[in-house]
Amino acid sequence: MTIEPGMKFGWWEIMRRGDKKLAGGTFTRPTYQYFWVCRCQCGNEKEVSANSLMRGNSKSYGCKRRMTYAERYEKEFQHLRERDEQFNTTKSPQPGE
Repeated sequence: MTIEPGMKFGWWEIMRRGDKKLAGGTFTRPTYQYFWVCRCQCGNEKEVSANSLMRGNSKSYGCKRRMTYAERYEKEFQHLRERDEQFNTTKSPQPGE
């Protein structure tokens, strides 16, 4: 799977490719990781490694972990309430029409 700008991983949205950084290895055989500049739903940006995104190790800037249950419930189910309101305002065909 390739990572492209606009993709979403958890609360991250990929903005652009970041730097290739040294990640370890040995002196003679260093290993590198690719990083991506990501924007969280809270608005903060951070460089996140491709491995962390692909494996699901990084899902947000940290704001998701700090949210209380009530705030998380409100945010996650707001779109369901909006969808229900939209569904109730559209006239659906009645039997026999």
